[in-house]
Amino acid sequence: MTSLHPSSQVTLRTHRPEDMGLITHRHGIFYSKAYGFDQRFEALIARITTDFINNLQPNLERCWIAEKDDEFLGCIMLVQDKQPGVAKLRLLLVEEKV
Repeated sequence: MTSLHPSSQVTLRTHRPEDMGLITHRHGIFYSKAYGFDQRFEALIARITTDFINNLQPNLERCWIAEKDDEFLGCIMLVQDKQPGVAKLRLLLVEEKV
């Protein structure tokens, strides 16, 4: 059957207030199923997202959310390292269905 509507595109956007909880939740589910990680891993992700929001330097740091039709498909963060001029990627996640 052919769709009457063309397939929508995957979009990348910066984070919104509700995204940090979703990032924590999706990491917890994925890593629990895939690797048997427990709640301590989810707590670690919550600390990372909390630190990101509390210390955000918008000119140096960013969180991107991939989505299609408003459905979360993945995420990644770029955060400032403790060493000046150095950044690191954090919390890369791509949903299995992608």
